[in-house]
Amino acid sequence: MTWAFQIHKLNLNITTNYPDYEKYLLAHFNRVLIEDSSDSANIDIEAKWLSKPDILSSENFKTKIAANTYTAKAKVATTRKIARRKKVQFLFKLDSDRLSVKAQVRTKPFKDMMRYKVFAKPQESFFFELTYPVIYYPLFWYLETLYNTHQLHASAIDINGQGIVICGLEGSGKTSLSLLLAKEMQGRFLADNIVFYDEEKIYPCYEPVRIHKGEDKAIWQDSFDKINQFKTLKDFYQPRFFSQDAVAPKVFIFPVFGDRFCIDELDRSSFADSLLNLNQLTQELGNYNEYSALMNLLGKPHDLSGKRSSALNSLLKASRCFKVCMRKEDGLRENCSKVRDFLIEELRPSR
Repeated sequence: MTWAFQIHKLNLNITTNYPDYEKYLLAHFNRVLIEDSSDSANIDIEAKWLSKPDILSSENFKTKIAANTYTAKAKVATTRKIARRKKVQFLFKLDSDRLSVKAQVRTKPFKDMMRYKVFAKPQESFFFELTYPVIYYPLFWYLETLYNTHQLHASAIDINGQGIVICGLEGSGKTSLSLLLAKEMQGRFLADNIVFYDEEKIYPCYEPVRIHKGEDKAIWQDSFDKINQFKTLKDFYQPRFFSQDAVAPKVFIFPVFGDRFCIDELDRSSFADSLLNLNQLTQELGNYNEYSALMNLLGKPHDLSGKRSSALNSLLKASRCFKVCMRKEDGLRENCSKVRDFLIEELRPSR
């Protein structure tokens, strides 16, 4: 069966022959499922589990550019190991402006039965990592190449039509801070991990929200439901209400920890460079560079680095950027209270 979903106005169709992965995808993307979009899809995706993947042998490739990477007109194929566990063969094709992605996972029926059925080891961690190159990376590349829309590793909230973007690496507190700020300022939670941006606005990238076990339930329980099917190190939650509407960003925050609380304004141009560098230090967007380089071989004109920088600098012109240094020992709520008071002043109409 083909399932269709929509992220940032793009229609994606996906089929898979592996029931466990189908269940995972339906749980992962159920807030953005749409009716079948076969005729209007921007991206067609096929994920199969096979004992003998055959992409590299069945396609008519004329050029071998690396050990397991081949190219031909408007298509490229490669083998990659996902989660240091399974080899997956990928095929990317571009026909006009329609992108197709095939992924074939090598499976060993007896070994997989023992691992997943007899010993009941969870597959979700592998599914989570596979979903990036199968779905998110083609989506990112399509948006960048055809729509000049890019990605930031950040959380975002909407306060009365004004966007607050909280940027930082994992462990910097951006998710907890954005969740609590949205709750205390009666705002709308937009994104936990990745936001899209163009020259004028930011847009949510739909993903389940990842919350560490033991996090204060009061922060999220009114807005999110736990996805019980996922068995991973973090708990995953889906928003009860999700909108992909855009918002113009008013304030960018870069949270850090130090020995005293302080807020310092940052130069926009330098901050833009820092944000693009931070992208490369995250697993999701750092790995994306490898796959975007592969898809660049499909033949579309591109200068993704220059486009990202130009769009981000244009976006920041209407925003103010701040480094917020917090004392970790003060705790989330006290630090959030100080950030909230600062934002209330910063978002006043007179500013």
